[in-house]
Amino acid sequence: MPGRKTERLGVTPVISDVLLTVVVVVAMSVLLAWATSYVYFNPWKARVQERLIIENAWFNTTTGGEDVLGIYIYNYGKVDIRIDAVYISPGLKGPVSSDNYVEGWHLGLRPGGTGRIIVKFNWESGRAYHIKVVTGRGTAAEVLAVAP
Repeated sequence: MPGRKTERLGVTPVISDVLLTVVVVVAMSVLLAWATSYVYFNPWKARVQERLIIENAWFNTTTGGEDVLGIYIYNYGKVDIRIDAVYISPGLKGPVSSDNYVEGWHLGLRPGGTGRIIVKFNWESGRAYHIKVVTGRGTAAEVLAVAP
């Protein structure tokens, strides 16, 4: 029918732009809140702040004739650390067992602290040993030391 006025249904461009802007702002705000809470409350964020170094490795023989290895560790990170495993290769398959520790089993160090671990280990003079220390959170420090 000519001359009949048809009605349009829909949203004007101005209102649709405002609605789309509101939806994007709300979605980004929710994403930002989630990311912030994840970073601040994730228990593994402390692992990023762990820093340790093996300062020295001493190969000694006790007065009883037993060979030992002293590992000196420095925590220069921002969080407390606990040493959970020590690996020495060649020589040991897997981590040092609790029976071989003379001192330092599950050594704990505060930030800026130093400590030592002494383990029974039959070392050979002139041989190089790869020593790896691992914390409870999985951070590792490694050094190559040559027995005297």
